[in-house]
Amino acid sequence: MTLVVCIIIILFCTCFIMFVDIKALQEKNHNLEMKLSQLADKTGNPDCSMYYVDDNTLVELKALINQGEFIKAVKKLREKTPYTLLEAKRYIEML
Repeated sequence: MTLVVCIIIILFCTCFIMFVDIKALQEKNHNLEMKLSQLADKTGNPDCSMYYVDDNTLVELKALINQGEFIKAVKKLREKTPYTLLEAKRYIEML
């Protein structure tokens, strides 16, 4: 019985460590995407930015906002870009 408990504890600890590592990698990836996008903007290539919103999407977003569909606009932006929920909400609020 104690062997089974030890195996379960080891598996749980391993899963927890993997979860923490994955979260750390996601955060690093997000930071790199932000830096890359800033570099694209600074070099005069905003269309190379991962956060670039093309003209057609911008028109769609503004139309949704004008219709009072704020949440749909945030969802649409998140589908097109790697914005987090908070970043997308702030972007839509600025439009």
